[in-house]
Amino acid sequence: MIKNIRRHIRLLNQKWLELHNKSDRWSNQLTACEKNLENITNLVNLATRHLNEIDNNTQSWKNVRQQVLLVFEFFVCYCPDPSMLM
Repeated sequence: MIKNIRRHIRLLNQKWLELHNKSDRWSNQLTACEKNLENITNLVNLATRHLNEIDNNTQSWKNVRQQVLLVFEFFVCYCPDPSMLM
């Protein structure tokens, strides 16, 4: 009977060690995933900032485009000789 109890204790100890090792592996995988997610989040934030900067720059281009069109329209409408525009 004592041998049987010792055998069960060894089996339980072995199962406990296997469970503990699996838990460590899962913990390591979750840590790696967390680092990857943090990196991806940082990249998305960086891309968002760059896109906002680009959007702000292109908004100012619209104003420049409008000014150029106004000047062009002025010359087209009020220039006595259109060949001067070439």
